[in-house]
Amino acid sequence: MTCETCGSTDFDLHDYCSVMVLSSERALFTLKCPKCGTKVTTLSPIPQDMRSGIAAAARKMNAGMGGCETSNR
Repeated sequence: MTCETCGSTDFDLHDYCSVMVLSSERALFTLKCPKCGTKVTTLSPIPQDMRSGIAAAARKMNAGMGGCETSNR
């Protein structure tokens, strides 16, 4: 990812401001640019070392990370 304001590419997903989990493997991350402070948003794979923590937080919030349920209709 690249900051549109200053061109920095020095981002670490572990330093996110917010994260919206879209699946067990992908999330929308918002980060502050480490050089200029601009908020940058990216759709990225969740780093492997963050997945268990994110899944635990989702369970704590009852966020429904279990996948799609099928209907009997």
